Amino acid sequence: MAFNYQALRDNTAIPLINQFGDDAVLTLTPAADPATPWNPGSGTPVETPARAVQTQFTNADRDGTLIQEGDVLFIVSTQGLTDIELAETLTSSGTVYQIIKVMPLKPGPIIMLYKVHCRK
Repeated sequence: MAFNYQALRDNTAIPLINQFGDDAVLTLTPAADPATPWNPGSGTPVETPARAVQTQFTNADRDGTLIQEGDVLFIVSTQGLTDIELAETLTSSGTVYQIIKVMPLKPGPIIMLYKVHCRK
């Protein structure tokens, strides 16, 4: 019998992020011409609303990594999102953060949530 990851996501992860998170906006500026993907940032920015919980990196996370002082970790709900791995910025509480890395938490066949490493 397989574990029901969808029920865990829908009944636990999404409601908790909705309850404790804030509204956020993920922004991607695609290439103006799909034939020139090497020219990012020349098209019209696409904004996607999301729900996110801001948290901190632990000292164990920082040890020997590229995490800098002041970097922030966001836990982002998958609700309403298809793929955020190319997003460039995350705006939360009026502050725009540069996205450094998107780390999907996917212990099974579906993504439970996204951990997003951001920098001011």
